[in-house]
Amino acid sequence: MFRPIARAFLSTASHRTFSSTSRAQDVARLTICGRISKDPESIETQSGNSFLKYTVATGFGMGEARRTTFWNVSVFDERQKEIVSALAKGYLVHVDADIECKQIPDESGKHHTYINLYQKSINVLIRNRNPVPPAEGVEEEAPAQA
Repeated sequence: MFRPIARAFLSTASHRTFSSTSRAQDVARLTICGRISKDPESIETQSGNSFLKYTVATGFGMGEARRTTFWNVSVFDERQKEIVSALAKGYLVHVDADIECKQIPDESGKHHTYINLYQKSINVLIRNRNPVPPAEGVEEEAPAQA
């Protein structure tokens, strides 16, 4: 009774196809959780388009073995740029990004690997833990009383 179904399943399961060309839905995605270590800055391309660039620091290890990795993130989407432009150094964020690796040779012929992150989404987990104090001579507003 189950032999025809099993035979059909096994024949398709054992048949594997490979391709050396990528498909449109093939992506390299990276999710990082860390603190913004460099305020977002707007950069204009030679073609006149603008994008935001900022850095997120992530750490691993403990004590003397603790290491920090700094990830440069670029934002091209207009809605995402609005969100990121309101953030500052110190915010704890969760970033979902496409990742691209490029190997570029220097003058001596040695190849260097550059990793580019292109933000798809961002979530703020904790606001800035060290807010910037108000500028000198600027008074803070008194809290509203109920």
